[in-house]
Amino acid sequence: MREESSPEEIIVAECSALNCDTNLCFTNTKIGEAVARAGGKTFCLEEDTYREVEIPGAKALLSVRLPETILEADVFITVPKMKTHIMTTISLSLKNQQGVLLWNDKKICHAADLHQKFADLYRVVKPDLAIVDGIYAMQGQGPYSFYPNDVVKDMNVIVAGTDLVAVDAVTTAVMGLNPMDALMIRIAYHEGQGEADLNKINVKGKAIEEVRRNFVPAVPDPRGAFPNVDIYAGGACQGCLTFLRSTLDKLNGAGFLQKMGKTSIILGLNTYLPEDLEGNVYIFGDCAQEHSDRGTYYPGCVPIEGLLEFVKTVTGYNPPKQNQV
Repeated sequence: MREESSPEEIIVAECSALNCDTNLCFTNTKIGEAVARAGGKTFCLEEDTYREVEIPGAKALLSVRLPETILEADVFITVPKMKTHIMTTISLSLKNQQGVLLWNDKKICHAADLHQKFADLYRVVKPDLAIVDGIYAMQGQGPYSFYPNDVVKDMNVIVAGTDLVAVDAVTTAVMGLNPMDALMIRIAYHEGQGEADLNKINVKGKAIEEVRRNFVPAVPDPRGAFPNVDIYAGGACQGCLTFLRSTLDKLNGAGFLQKMGKTSIILGLNTYLPEDLEGNVYIFGDCAQEHSDRGTYYPGCVPIEGLLEFVKTVTGYNPPKQNQV
């Protein structure tokens, strides 16, 4: 591709989640070395200048700060991994535009409006090409999992196209899932942003049926999943429940959850509680603030930072950070 197009410059850009240092990620994953060998350069988007951009027609994310490197690129190619996702069913090319946002902006619209957020973002961040990397893929409790069977090491599929809605619909079908069960695909399709009807998409190369696998879908609800954890959720929204499930999956897969012993967790509005709660008690989210005197309280909506602090407390691990605004 480089020889055919003769680009003046190739930039591989990223902005890490969880407020981690993107330069460190480039180094630890060896991506920086691979990019250098190919004649490109890596760039941490948190070091870029960001501009506020209004999103016409948006329903959740009305405006967004975007990096000049993306806004001014002659050609923008997005390269997501093929994986399931505990909050969004799948995480493919539409969701990959989350990677251009700063950490504090990534956290915006992460409750019930998360799916609409990605459809809104696609209105102003439109890659010229999406290439879904399914050489290795992830099923189950993605987007990152401590369960070994969730990694599919022999998928060996790449899906590419210029319509991100169509690319994600085809990839979701390749994963053995229904594209219309992925809410961001359904929203973007019904808003007219792309094609998700498999009967209307021209699939070149291998047919979907030839490469399809029946991926294990992610299970987003944590209730009843961990024998030593009692969860009192009341009117908790999808954001709190799925972030908690992802957090407990990580602790469970790494062996920390079992060491915690009996644990009670409180979420949501109007949550009924017995007089006596067993074990250590943790309360997450602004909606559960009325119960903050029952144990260790972590505020937030969604309580992303609180869950990270909870993990650090349980594991003793404090990852390196890079300040962002």
